[in-house]
Amino acid sequence: MSYTKFDYSNLVVPCSTVTKGGIVNVSVDVTNSGSVAGDEVVLLFVSYPSTTKKRSAKELKGFARVSIAAGAKQTVTIPVRVSDLKYWDAGSSAWAVESGSVKVMVGGSSDKLPLSDTFTVN
Repeated sequence: MSYTKFDYSNLVVPCSTVTKGGIVNVSVDVTNSGSVAGDEVVLLFVSYPSTTKKRSAKELKGFARVSIAAGAKQTVTIPVRVSDLKYWDAGSSAWAVESGSVKVMVGGSSDKLPLSDTFTVN
């Protein structure tokens, strides 16, 4: 529970495509728009809009806890390793990374993810 309010802006996914061995350093600005200092846990979820596999609607892939003074803004960077996007492929009985679009969603809770962008895994 926090006694202040945080606003999210300027989501940056620095590349449109990435290889299966790559890392995407996602950044977002978090502003404490309240009147007291506070801590926020920034959550990064992904989904797979073009998947043909049975996947979760969204998966938590990273987070960062930050302390921000009242009225201040901080840029938070959360790395997404493509290798962390693996799923168990029952057909081949092995872990696999699916090629295609990955939607990145960022916010302070799983049901409030105000910013999103995409990248493609080749």
